[in-house]
Amino acid sequence: MRKPFLTGLILAVILTPAASAQARPRQSTTLKLVDSRGAEVRLTLDENTEVLVLGTWCPTSRRLDTMLKDGLARRYTRNKRLVYVFDYDELAHRAAPAVRSGKVSQATLDAYVRSQPPGALVVDRDFLSHVAARQVLFYDDKHPIEHEVVPVAFSDAPNRFHLNYGTWLVRNLGMPRDVKDKLFALHPAEGGG
Repeated sequence: MRKPFLTGLILAVILTPAASAQARPRQSTTLKLVDSRGAEVRLTLDENTEVLVLGTWCPTSRRLDTMLKDGLARRYTRNKRLVYVFDYDELAHRAAPAVRSGKVSQATLDAYVRSQPPGALVVDRDFLSHVAARQVLFYDDKHPIEHEVVPVAFSDAPNRFHLNYGTWLVRNLGMPRDVKDKLFALHPAEGGG
């Protein structure tokens, strides 16, 4: 009589994601961001909120979003509130290096920016329409986020994003390394690298 109960208990322990065992208490942090209309939003982080900075233009960000939609990853994200944060004016900030390098003329960039409505959200809206995140927010010049690359995860230092997304999958979501490696294999980087 006890054997089926014990077997069920053992299976429940084996099949439960390890996220709760690896979770660390998160310091109370509030990020000031903006929504798609440019209105300020205060995002308070807790142990169930995971925040990532991505770029709609970035193949690696698109890869991560695809991986997070995969059934292998969903068991590790289903109890998390995933929030993606994007640059409100991706085009201007991404185009600046292209202008400096001569790939795009400043006149061309200025003409495009003038053609947009004042305060317009300049990102790939199609990509935003089907992301894995439950919430999408933005940073802008008045609500800056410090980060050097995308995609990158929040790492429990106020307004500090510097956690590699592969490490984030294992450390913050509790995903076993072999599952992470399988996701990486199933969803190769653009160009196969």
